[in-house]
Amino acid sequence: GEGQSLDDIADQILKDGEPEPFELAIKKSVVVRILRHLEAGKNVILVGAPGVGKTELAKRILSIFGFRKTHQKGVKSVATDEWTRWHVIGGLDEKRNFQPGYVTDAAESGQWLLIDEFNRADINKAFGEMFLAIEDKEIPLLPAEKKGKYKDGIHIPNEFRIIGTMNDFDKNLLLTELSYGLIT
Repeated sequence: GEGQSLDDIADQILKDGEPEPFELAIKKSVVVRILRHLEAGKNVILVGAPGVGKTELAKRILSIFGFRKTHQKGVKSVATDEWTRWHVIGGLDEKRNFQPGYVTDAAESGQWLLIDEFNRADINKAFGEMFLAIEDKEIPLLPAEKKGKYKDGIHIPNEFRIIGTMNDFDKNLLLTELSYGLIT
């Protein structure tokens, strides 16, 4: 119900699995802390060794807690080394119409976004503008992109959140090139 505590929600997240329920081997206090951050308006990146259940945890947070907040199931994506601004923000197609990327799509539809394997993308190339956009609550469009339903640009709602996952064996490489935007 509406009056559920973060503690109760954390229990639900740890126990509910789809299609078969199975319990995640993650400390409840960690889940509560993640929920608190999301509740406070922060985006969250789950970092850990491969195989500890980050993706499953992120999906459950999206479908249970994200759904409570937005009444929508959320947008899921998996980053690759091919990702550029096109995948994240969007860009013009061959007919010169703006096609939204994952962040734009989720923000526009009022959903939360899961970016799995966050560290696979080139952080600066793919996410540079995104960090700025999240900070400013506005997705920066190029003049040629501002037409039709995008003529006034794209506003990021206050309820919007990103939940990312990344393997920590890549952390050293990542943290040296990570813009401050992600660490906050």
